[in-house]
Amino acid sequence: MALASPPATPPPESISSPSSSSLSPLPGLTRTTSHPPQTDFDVIAHYKNSIKSNPALPVPIAAIESLVALLTHTPLTTVSETLALIDSQSLVLRQWAANPIPISAGTDLFQRAKLVATSKLFTSKAKIASQQIAVNFLPLVVDDALVFTHATTPLVDTVIRHAVDDGPGSHMLALAARNAGIPVYCTVESFNFVRPYPLSADAAELKKLGIVPAALITALVTENGIMAPSSVSEELIKLWF
Repeated sequence: MALASPPATPPPESISSPSSSSLSPLPGLTRTTSHPPQTDFDVIAHYKNSIKSNPALPVPIAAIESLVALLTHTPLTTVSETLALIDSQSLVLRQWAANPIPISAGTDLFQRAKLVATSKLFTSKAKIASQQIAVNFLPLVVDDALVFTHATTPLVDTVIRHAVDDGPGSHMLALAARNAGIPVYCTVESFNFVRPYPLSADAAELKKLGIVPAALITALVTENGIMAPSSVSEELIKLWF
Protein backbone atom coordinates (compact mmCIF):
# COMPACT_ATOMS: atom_id res chain seq x y z
CA MET A 1 0.00 0.00 0.00
CA ALA A 2 1.33 3.46 -0.83
CA LEU A 3 0.34 6.93 0.32
CA ALA A 4 1.19 9.71 -2.12
CA SER A 5 0.85 13.47 -1.75
CA PRO A 6 -0.53 15.57 -3.36
CA PRO A 7 -3.47 13.63 -4.85
CA ALA A 8 -2.99 12.68 -8.46
CA THR A 9 -6.45 11.24 -9.08
CA PRO A 10 -9.82 11.94 -7.50
CA PRO A 11 -11.06 9.26 -5.10
CA PRO A 12 -13.76 6.93 -6.42
CA GLU A 13 -17.20 6.89 -4.92
CA SER A 14 -17.42 5.20 -1.57
CA ILE A 15 -18.50 1.62 -1.26
CA SER A 16 -20.71 0.37 1.52
CA SER A 17 -20.56 -3.23 2.69
CA PRO A 18 -23.33 -5.17 4.40
CA SER A 19 -22.74 -5.80 8.07
CA SER A 20 -22.03 -9.50 7.97
CA SER A 21 -19.48 -11.56 9.80
CA SER A 22 -18.63 -14.19 7.27
CA LEU A 23 -16.75 -14.82 4.10
CA SER A 24 -19.20 -14.73 1.22
CA PRO A 25 -18.86 -15.19 -2.51
CA LEU A 26 -19.90 -12.37 -4.79
CA PRO A 27 -23.64 -12.65 -5.42
CA GLY A 28 -24.40 -14.77 -8.45
CA LEU A 29 -20.78 -15.70 -9.07
CA THR A 30 -21.05 -19.47 -9.27
CA ARG A 31 -19.21 -21.19 -12.04
CA THR A 32 -21.45 -23.38 -14.09
CA THR A 33 -21.45 -25.06 -17.46
CA SER A 34 -25.25 -25.42 -17.57
CA HIS A 35 -25.38 -22.37 -19.83
CA PRO A 36 -22.24 -22.44 -21.99
CA PRO A 37 -21.49 -19.59 -24.42
CA GLN A 38 -23.71 -19.59 -27.50
CA THR A 39 -22.23 -20.18 -30.96
CA ASP A 40 -23.57 -20.59 -34.48
CA PHE A 41 -20.63 -22.79 -35.43
CA ASP A 42 -21.66 -26.30 -36.52
CA VAL A 43 -18.98 -28.50 -35.02
CA ILE A 44 -20.55 -31.67 -36.43
CA ALA A 45 -20.61 -30.28 -39.98
CA HIS A 46 -16.97 -29.26 -39.70
CA TYR A 47 -16.06 -32.71 -38.43
CA LYS A 48 -17.91 -34.38 -41.34
CA ASN A 49 -16.19 -32.12 -43.88
CA SER A 50 -12.79 -32.87 -42.38
CA ILE A 51 -13.33 -36.62 -42.70
CA LYS A 52 -14.82 -36.25 -46.19
CA SER A 53 -11.95 -34.14 -47.51
CA ASN A 54 -9.34 -36.44 -45.98
CA PRO A 55 -10.63 -39.98 -45.37
CA ALA A 56 -7.23 -40.97 -43.95
CA LEU A 57 -7.49 -38.36 -41.21
CA PRO A 58 -7.66 -40.06 -37.79
CA VAL A 59 -10.92 -39.46 -35.93
CA PRO A 60 -9.26 -37.89 -32.85
CA ILE A 61 -7.37 -35.42 -35.06
CA ALA A 62 -10.56 -34.51 -36.93
CA ALA A 63 -12.23 -33.84 -33.58
CA ILE A 64 -9.34 -31.62 -32.47
CA GLU A 65 -9.40 -29.69 -35.76
CA SER A 66 -13.12 -29.11 -35.32
CA LEU A 67 -12.62 -27.70 -31.82
CA VAL A 68 -9.81 -25.45 -33.03
CA ALA A 69 -12.07 -24.14 -35.79
CA LEU A 70 -14.81 -23.63 -33.18
CA LEU A 71 -12.58 -21.39 -31.05
CA THR A 72 -11.39 -19.49 -34.12
CA HIS A 73 -14.98 -18.84 -35.18
CA THR A 74 -16.26 -17.96 -31.71
CA PRO A 75 -14.36 -15.09 -30.02
CA LEU A 76 -14.33 -15.38 -26.23
CA THR A 77 -12.83 -13.16 -23.54
CA THR A 78 -12.43 -15.40 -20.49
CA VAL A 79 -10.85 -18.74 -19.67
CA SER A 80 -14.05 -20.08 -18.12
CA GLU A 81 -16.04 -19.28 -21.27
CA THR A 82 -13.45 -21.03 -23.42
CA LEU A 83 -13.40 -24.17 -21.30
CA ALA A 84 -17.20 -24.25 -21.04
CA LEU A 85 -17.58 -23.93 -24.82
CA ILE A 86 -15.02 -26.67 -25.49
CA ASP A 87 -16.73 -28.94 -22.98
CA SER A 88 -20.23 -28.39 -24.37
CA GLN A 89 -19.25 -28.82 -28.02
CA SER A 90 -17.14 -31.88 -27.22
CA LEU A 91 -20.29 -33.36 -25.71
CA VAL A 92 -22.20 -32.51 -28.91
CA LEU A 93 -19.66 -34.46 -30.96
CA ARG A 94 -19.65 -37.46 -28.62
CA GLN A 95 -23.45 -37.67 -28.47
CA TRP A 96 -23.69 -37.48 -32.26
CA ALA A 97 -21.11 -40.17 -33.02
CA ALA A 98 -22.13 -43.82 -33.27
CA ASN A 99 -18.81 -44.67 -31.63
CA PRO A 100 -17.84 -41.77 -29.35
CA ILE A 101 -14.64 -43.36 -28.00
CA PRO A 102 -12.25 -42.17 -30.77
CA ILE A 103 -13.79 -38.70 -30.66
CA SER A 104 -13.40 -38.64 -26.87
CA ALA A 105 -9.70 -39.38 -27.31
CA GLY A 106 -9.33 -36.22 -29.39
CA THR A 107 -11.60 -33.93 -27.39
CA ASP A 108 -10.10 -34.96 -24.03
CA LEU A 109 -6.58 -34.45 -25.35
CA PHE A 110 -7.50 -31.02 -26.68
CA GLN A 111 -9.09 -29.97 -23.38
CA ARG A 112 -5.97 -30.98 -21.45
CA ALA A 113 -3.69 -29.21 -23.93
CA LYS A 114 -5.81 -26.05 -23.81
CA LEU A 115 -5.79 -26.03 -20.02
CA VAL A 116 -2.01 -26.51 -19.88
CA ALA A 117 -1.42 -23.77 -22.45
CA THR A 118 -3.68 -21.38 -20.56
CA SER A 119 -1.94 -22.18 -17.28
CA LYS A 120 1.50 -21.54 -18.77
CA LEU A 121 0.34 -18.21 -20.21
CA PHE A 122 -1.14 -17.20 -16.85
CA THR A 123 2.06 -18.14 -15.00
CA SER A 124 4.29 -16.22 -17.40
CA LYS A 125 2.14 -13.10 -17.07
CA ALA A 126 1.97 -13.41 -13.29
CA LYS A 127 5.76 -13.44 -13.01
CA ILE A 128 6.11 -10.00 -14.63
CA ALA A 129 3.04 -8.47 -12.97
CA SER A 130 5.03 -6.60 -10.31
CA GLN A 131 7.21 -4.93 -12.94
CA GLN A 132 4.17 -3.73 -14.87
CA ILE A 133 2.53 -2.50 -11.66
CA ALA A 134 5.60 -0.34 -10.98
CA VAL A 135 5.31 1.17 -14.46
CA ASN A 136 1.59 1.85 -13.99
CA PHE A 137 2.20 3.49 -10.62
CA LEU A 138 4.72 6.06 -11.91
CA PRO A 139 2.11 8.53 -13.31
CA LEU A 140 0.58 8.79 -9.83
CA VAL A 141 3.80 10.19 -8.38
CA VAL A 142 3.96 13.89 -9.24
CA ASP A 143 7.00 16.17 -8.90
CA ASP A 144 8.04 16.95 -5.31
CA ALA A 145 5.61 14.34 -3.96
CA LEU A 146 6.42 12.38 -0.83
CA VAL A 147 5.56 8.70 -1.05
CA PHE A 148 5.17 6.54 2.05
CA THR A 149 5.09 2.82 1.36
CA HIS A 150 3.57 0.25 3.67
CA ALA A 151 5.03 -2.90 2.16
CA THR A 152 6.30 -6.35 3.06
CA THR A 153 9.79 -6.38 4.59
CA PRO A 154 11.15 -8.23 7.62
CA LEU A 155 10.96 -5.02 9.66
CA VAL A 156 7.42 -4.16 8.57
CA ASP A 157 6.35 -7.77 9.12
CA THR A 158 7.53 -7.58 12.73
CA VAL A 159 5.74 -4.29 13.34
CA ILE A 160 2.55 -5.44 11.64
CA ARG A 161 2.38 -8.59 13.78
CA HIS A 162 2.15 -6.41 16.88
CA ALA A 163 -0.17 -3.94 15.15
CA VAL A 164 -2.59 -6.68 14.17
CA ASP A 165 -2.50 -8.07 17.70
CA ASP A 166 -3.54 -4.65 18.98
CA GLY A 167 -6.22 -4.15 16.37
CA PRO A 168 -5.05 -1.30 14.06
CA GLY A 169 -2.53 -1.56 11.20
CA SER A 170 -3.22 -0.58 7.58
CA HIS A 171 -6.74 0.52 8.49
CA MET A 172 -5.43 3.22 10.84
CA LEU A 173 -2.93 4.40 8.24
CA ALA A 174 -5.71 4.70 5.66
CA LEU A 175 -7.90 6.63 8.11
CA ALA A 176 -5.06 9.02 8.91
CA ALA A 177 -4.36 9.52 5.22
CA ARG A 178 -7.99 10.33 4.46
CA ASN A 179 -8.15 12.85 7.29
CA ALA A 180 -5.00 14.48 5.93
CA GLY A 181 -6.33 14.53 2.37
CA ILE A 182 -3.67 12.10 1.17
CA PRO A 183 -4.64 9.47 -1.43
CA VAL A 184 -4.08 5.81 -0.64
CA TYR A 185 -3.12 3.48 -3.47
CA CYS A 186 -3.01 -0.28 -3.14
CA THR A 187 -0.63 -2.10 -5.49
CA VAL A 188 -1.88 -5.62 -6.15
CA GLU A 189 -1.58 -8.30 -8.81
CA SER A 190 -4.90 -9.09 -10.46
CA PHE A 191 -4.49 -12.80 -9.69
CA ASN A 192 -5.06 -11.89 -6.04
CA PHE A 193 -8.70 -11.05 -6.83
CA VAL A 194 -10.71 -13.98 -5.48
CA ARG A 195 -14.40 -14.81 -5.41
CA PRO A 196 -14.72 -15.26 -1.62
CA TYR A 197 -14.33 -11.84 -0.05
CA PRO A 198 -14.71 -10.48 3.51
CA LEU A 199 -17.83 -8.50 4.25
CA SER A 200 -16.36 -7.22 7.50
CA ALA A 201 -13.32 -7.54 9.73
CA ASP A 202 -15.42 -9.43 12.29
CA ALA A 203 -15.32 -12.71 10.37
CA ALA A 204 -13.84 -15.47 12.49
CA GLU A 205 -11.40 -16.36 9.71
CA LEU A 206 -10.08 -12.79 9.62
CA LYS A 207 -9.33 -12.15 13.29
CA LYS A 208 -5.60 -12.08 12.56
CA LEU A 209 -5.85 -10.00 9.41
CA GLY A 210 -6.12 -6.26 8.93
CA ILE A 211 -9.01 -5.13 6.72
CA VAL A 212 -9.00 -1.74 4.98
CA PRO A 213 -12.50 -0.65 3.88
CA ALA A 214 -12.74 -0.01 0.14
CA ALA A 215 -14.02 3.51 0.81
CA LEU A 216 -10.59 4.45 2.21
CA ILE A 217 -8.68 3.28 -0.87
CA THR A 218 -8.26 5.82 -3.66
CA ALA A 219 -7.38 3.31 -6.35
CA LEU A 220 -5.89 -0.10 -7.03
CA VAL A 221 -2.76 -0.25 -9.17
CA THR A 222 -2.59 -3.58 -11.02
CA GLU A 223 -0.60 -4.91 -13.97
CA ASN A 224 -3.71 -4.26 -16.08
CA GLY A 225 -3.89 -0.59 -15.12
CA ILE A 226 -5.35 1.67 -12.44
CA MET A 227 -8.87 0.90 -11.26
CA ALA A 228 -11.32 1.87 -8.54
CA PRO A 229 -11.93 -0.62 -5.70
CA SER A 230 -15.45 -1.11 -7.03
CA SER A 231 -13.94 -2.53 -10.22
CA VAL A 232 -12.85 -5.72 -8.45
CA SER A 233 -16.31 -7.24 -8.74
CA GLU A 234 -16.37 -6.33 -12.45
CA GLU A 235 -13.02 -8.07 -12.96
CA LEU A 236 -14.35 -11.19 -11.24
CA ILE A 237 -17.43 -11.19 -13.46
CA LYS A 238 -15.17 -10.94 -16.54
CA LEU A 239 -13.15 -13.88 -15.26
CA TRP A 240 -16.03 -16.21 -14.46
CA PHE A 241 -18.58 -15.26 -17.15
